[in-house]
Amino acid sequence: MCQIRFWEAAAVSALAQLTDPTAGPVTSLVQWQQQPAYAGFIAWQAGQVVGYICWQQGGDEVDILYLWVAPAQRRHGVAQRLLQALVQHCQPRQVRAIFLEVAVDNPAALALYQRWGATPVSRRRGYYARPTGAVDALVLQYSGPWG
Repeated sequence: MCQIRFWEAAAVSALAQLTDPTAGPVTSLVQWQQQPAYAGFIAWQAGQVVGYICWQQGGDEVDILYLWVAPAQRRHGVAQRLLQALVQHCQPRQVRAIFLEVAVDNPAALALYQRWGATPVSRRRGYYARPTGAVDALVLQYSGPWG
């Protein structure tokens, strides 16, 4: 079972050591951690980073910027635990909605967010670049429950 911890400088520096190309802009995360508008949780297992979620809050809305889980840990509940930690973090902060984008060609992520309770609110045409051409993104919104 992984542990979910709020990111702090030492933990975020561990993200910079990730070499998985799917891990996102880990060098940006190190810079963002020092800015109050950004926050995140890191999932740990056996002393290793196995996932993270990073977001930005503006007023009563949160935008998930990145959610990543190590390939060997996918489909083991890590992403669900990170999302639940975010919901629990948002509840006392009077957040009314959480937004994120997901590529339409990512059925595993779409299923995860649907199970979580996020619903589509718009579509961004050609948002993600792929070797075979641009792929649309769905903008999803989570509006609770917050408990």
